[in-house]
Amino acid sequence: MEKDRITMEKNSFENPYSIKKKAMLDAIPEQKRREIDDFFSLPKEQRYIKPIKRKMKPGLKAGDIFAMHLPEDVYLYGKIIKKAENLPMIEDDFYIVLIGNLCTKELENPIFSIDKNNYLLGPWIISDSLWRNGKCFTVGNCPVVEDKLDIGFYKSRLAPGKDGKLHEAGFFMDIHGNKLEREPDIFELCAYITIDGIEHDIKTQIILGNLGVSE
Repeated sequence: MEKDRITMEKNSFENPYSIKKKAMLDAIPEQKRREIDDFFSLPKEQRYIKPIKRKMKPGLKAGDIFAMHLPEDVYLYGKIIKKAENLPMIEDDFYIVLIGNLCTKELENPIFSIDKNNYLLGPWIISDSLWRNGKCFTVGNCPVVEDKLDIGFYKSRLAPGKDGKLHEAGFFMDIHGNKLEREPDIFELCAYITIDGIEHDIKTQIILGNLGVSE
């Protein structure tokens, strides 16, 4: 029986998402990588997104523009593309969002679309709990045109191969949950992103100089 057991090898787990992340990390200068690695050792007031206003029933919908108040005391804006109801293993009250590189000193109601020129992060899958605890705050709404961008998700999955080992057998999908036979231009894992992940990714973009925030 021992020889029939499926074995796991580290190299069998590489997938397009981890390859993308590794390539991005390898392109970052060592000093910048150290700053990113040290992020979670900072005092919490330097890394926690500040609540703006809590709303127990946020009533979210596609096209909503929302703000996040960063520790640098500026506001960063994102947009809800659609509810994540058609994605596998995603619960109710989760939404697909994109984050643009628009940053303001005062809270505003910007009417803007995210395209390849002002895209910063995402697509993320986030919960309406971020509105209920005030980390995200809706400031306006404008029609969704961002679904014209080539964005999607990668669903990681392991399956046994003929060699008796587990291999990566995941697949890409679009924002509607339809399976794709190609890699989208912009994609993330088909999984919720936590507030720690959100703060880490935003800080990484600040350290890399991709967001107009003064250190």
